[in-house]
Amino acid sequence: MRILLTDGDDRIALAAARSLGRAGHRVIVTASHARSLAGVSRHCRSEECVANAFTAPERFIADLEHVVARHRVDLLLPISEASMALVLLHRERFAGVTIPFGGFDAWLALNDKVRVLDLARSLGIDGPRYELVDSRGDVHELARRPRSYPVYVKPTRSTALGEDHRLLTSVVTRVRDMDELIAALSAVSPAHYPVMLQEPVHGQGVGIFLCRWRGVVVAQFGHRRIREFPRTGGVSVVRESVALDGDELAASAALLAALGWAGVAMLEFRRDSRTGRLVLMEINGRFWGSLQLAIDAGVDFPALLVQAATHGPEGPPPAYRTGVRSRWFWGDVDFLVQMVRERRAEGGTLRASVADFLRDSGPSVRSEVFRYSDPFPGLLESYRWIAPRILKRVGRGRGDA
Repeated sequence: MRILLTDGDDRIALAAARSLGRAGHRVIVTASHARSLAGVSRHCRSEECVANAFTAPERFIADLEHVVARHRVDLLLPISEASMALVLLHRERFAGVTIPFGGFDAWLALNDKVRVLDLARSLGIDGPRYELVDSRGDVHELARRPRSYPVYVKPTRSTALGEDHRLLTSVVTRVRDMDELIAALSAVSPAHYPVMLQEPVHGQGVGIFLCRWRGVVVAQFGHRRIREFPRTGGVSVVRESVALDGDELAASAALLAALGWAGVAMLEFRRDSRTGRLVLMEINGRFWGSLQLAIDAGVDFPALLVQAATHGPEGPPPAYRTGVRSRWFWGDVDFLVQMVRERRAEGGTLRASVADFLRDSGPSVRSEVFRYSDPFPGLLESYRWIAPRILKRVGRGRGDA
């Protein structure tokens, strides 16, 4: 099949390109500039430049239409949240092309954090405690109410659609006192209200990953986060495959079914250190950052999704190996740099971080990006991480001179 992947500079697109290329498909990649991570992979047959989905959404869709027609694309896989939103919104413009995900309304439901948490509780899934701020007019009154800190200021949708279908992004902000809370709420655009004030959940990050098609669970996988950047909560940079609890897995699948979602999804949890129970943080209805780990452990989600969408579900979900570790090397370097800059030496934390970094540099931990069989993505990413820092130092040196 001729398969088009968006967002070629995303590590997720690279994992998908490697998967589908190995499966014998012809992979075409788009990006907003030339020489993307997936584009330089030996598994990519062609790379095309398209407009940026955030800054030029209509042009992005028009460019995708052109690429689809020129390459006679059979199946389109949007990778980022922005690409997913626009492709599902304009699905009718890709008639005859398989887009193996649920409809736009189901995607909106999946990304409504309040709706998801309320529905999850009805299915016996714990969620974090939160307070809802309906509008900017409530900010000062609400911020002065007694509460414990820190809290997270989290818009109910990470991506909102403006009147012209322009995508509006938001960020989650951790605040430590009332003044920071007022500043954070005031900085949120009106389009992103209502906003959640969410209490932190202490414990290890756990991901449950599912692929559903025609009501059947095609694939399932679980991992635990070992390190993430930023360290207070962000992208996992070292993670390990783990076994799934049957009840937790069944509840997760039931939640996706209740939301009417088809395709792949990541359910992000925290294992509450006090109760030992999983607490649902949010759901992402797309491929996820640690996709390569699932593939390495034995669950080839991109190939399985394509297979299910084109030929129907086949057989039970494949088994996978537990204890497999994967590392995003430069993300882990960023984590270590953060630890050094914050001088987190108390209690031996910095020393332990260095030891963990060195331990995970061994051959037993798979590198997410660099592969000897497909080296150019890893070399390109390394150049992009190193070169700006060298130039910055050179510039400082010239300034001192």
